[in-house]
Amino acid sequence: MVEVLEDNTKENEEKHLDIHNVISTVRPIILFEYCCGIFRFSETDNKLSPPNGKMKAYSVVTCCIITSVTILFLPLPGTLNDSSSFGDIMDKILYLLLLIQYLTNALITCFLHCRNNIRIFSMFAELDKTLNINSNKSFYASFKARTVIYLIIICTVHIIKTLYVFVTRENTPLNMITSGLYFFQKLIILIFCVMIMMLKRRLDIINDYITRFVEENDNNKVFVYTVTQSRNIPNTTCNWIGRPSHKNMKIHDLALAYDHAGTICNLINDIFNFQMLMILITTFTCIVATIWVLLHHYVFEGNSIGFIVIVALWTITLMLNVIVMSFACENLLSARKETKVLVNKVIMNYDLPKIMRNQAKAFMELIEAWPLSIMVYDMFAVDITMILKFISVATTYLIVIIQISHFI
Repeated sequence: MVEVLEDNTKENEEKHLDIHNVISTVRPIILFEYCCGIFRFSETDNKLSPPNGKMKAYSVVTCCIITSVTILFLPLPGTLNDSSSFGDIMDKILYLLLLIQYLTNALITCFLHCRNNIRIFSMFAELDKTLNINSNKSFYASFKARTVIYLIIICTVHIIKTLYVFVTRENTPLNMITSGLYFFQKLIILIFCVMIMMLKRRLDIINDYITRFVEENDNNKVFVYTVTQSRNIPNTTCNWIGRPSHKNMKIHDLALAYDHAGTICNLINDIFNFQMLMILITTFTCIVATIWVLLHHYVFEGNSIGFIVIVALWTITLMLNVIVMSFACENLLSARKETKVLVNKVIMNYDLPKIMRNQAKAFMELIEAWPLSIMVYDMFAVDITMILKFISVATTYLIVIIQISHFI
């Protein structure tokens, strides 16, 4: 009885350590979220639990302060007869959209989505254990270094944009708050893309295992198969699946890993549904307002190359919000397509034992069941086609704005 309790205790400690290793890859972003009053979970001795009362109180107080200051310094727009009134109205709407996005993300994350966030990192730990990468420190260290690089790039670009705004426009408390809200929006995009990249990296490891198995089987090489599981770094130079036999269940293990990946993708989609919708709405509002301001500047102040260049750069930075999310999700879909092709090769290899081919067929059914696509409230998919759709809609409204501008 004592030995069983000791084994369970040791197993729980290893599980908590695995979760800690997964969280370490995104910890730089989580620390920034803590400063903004966003708490996805509480950590105690490598154990995850919902945010405690102090965290929730800090989040609520931070939201109240930012809301009060924003409303206090938010001026009323001018009259509609003013040529810049529409731009002013759009600016105020943009401020409110950014504020709503921050408030909803902070409160929903702390009070509603905390258990889903805990479940995501727990399932990442289970997935890593299945793929035998949970004890590889260099795997997590390299991904953490990449996360730090992305965070440094975002911070540098945001600081440059903020300094430009403070130099060219009046330095007011509202502009300072808006700059913070813009940074928070970039933080949402970053944590979303990093989670998608974490999922894509695990899927690449699954593809590497299947690729090596298919290549060695096609070349009729000698298979090296070990009974004990290796806990070293995933090595694509060796055959992790092993030799074909009626007792080999490695393809079943990879199918189980893919099932975990599908569940994680679904949880990520549920958590970021509203935030992705708000990012798209905010970006579209910014682009429409920017185009309107550019047209009025051209009509009333004439052609200015410098101003046009500035507006073009501003529009490009806004479009990057959509482009980055789309490419991250598209890379995940590409990895899934590669998995589907590789599993189909296993199925079509009639030299393999029937039980292994049956495992591959069950794997294929899982691939069809989990498309790994990110949908915004089941309305449209976040992939490479969304960029073209977004540009198409923005171009349509550009034509409408040009036609309306002649009557104002």
